Amino acid sequence: MKKILCAIAVIVTVFACKREAPAGNKKVVATAVSLDKNEMTIEEEAQEKLSATFSPSNATGQPLVWESSDQSVAQVADGIVTGILPGYADIIVKSGELADTCRVTVVDKVIDWDSMGHVGSGHVVNLNRVGTVGGTEYTYECWTENSSHSFVYYDNGTFSASWNNIKCFDAYMGFDYGTSGPGVDPATKKYVLDYKYSRSGSASAGGIGVYVRSAGLIYESCIFDDWWSNGLATTLGTKFGEYSLDGETYTVYLNLRKGDRGTVVLLYALRKTARQSGRIHISEHMKKWKEMFDGEDVTLNGVSVQLQFGNLYRVSTLCDAFSISGSVSGSIDYTYFNLRQ
Repeated sequence: MKKILCAIAVIVTVFACKREAPAGNKKVVATAVSLDKNEMTIEEEAQEKLSATFSPSNATGQPLVWESSDQSVAQVADGIVTGILPGYADIIVKSGELADTCRVTVVDKVIDWDSMGHVGSGHVVNLNRVGTVGGTEYTYECWTENSSHSFVYYDNGTFSASWNNIKCFDAYMGFDYGTSGPGVDPATKKYVLDYKYSRSGSASAGGIGVYVRSAGLIYESCIFDDWWSNGLATTLGTKFGEYSLDGETYTVYLNLRKGDRGTVVLLYALRKTARQSGRIHISEHMKKWKEMFDGEDVTLNGVSVQLQFGNLYRVSTLCDAFSISGSVSGSIDYTYFNLRQ
């Protein structure tokens, strides 16, 4: 009997100990998760950290999961927010069923457009030529139907050019991947151009901006941020739509050309208001074009074609001046040039 009573006493003692465990050992479950900021403004390419805390302060929550409502505008990893593209995005932190949000505004990066200038030696090119800028990834090209021009490039990729009494002048500076072969998959790159230039002269047609050449049916694409004549739009082809990017509206034109590569399509994106300095998010423009046209059937000049984008052969800045009848004279001076991929 004594053994039975002792056993009962032990069992009661054990349960009593469990019921009377010290309060400090109890797990406090989180009832809320909060961010230290509910609004944030950062520049493109800048980073800022968000911190999350649980309530009550001594609570334990489930592991934190970070999300962005728009990865093309802002991205987040372990609370560190990176500005990708001007716009708005919500950064959300989750812990199980708990969540909090920070509204992020990404603004243009502030650039001192006078901070670069021509660096190093000036290399003079007086003939039609393709070459490389030593110490950089850049390839240049200048072309006209005669030698009445001058093209000078510098060690940082900035350049200047002048032309006089000629039919057409073209200058390019950027990345060249060859004229055939597989090319470069645009999805593997992020092309951005920062630029500033001054110019003089006039032309009945042509523009200044970005040039893209690809292996697809859409062989050449141009982003025109500036132009020599207000009549440029009348020379570009058929209007096919608009989109907003880089702080402005771009109108898209398509045209058809027959040449050595057979029938190819030319795409032009014309900015509503001209500018001579700024940032062009080239890859974002290409995404817009793909959304609008890739795989679509269109009729150009009476010819039905299915639009296709291919891998890239060239991405560069472009200065194009030509005369429909007569001649052109002018000059351009890029004092800020930063194209990256």
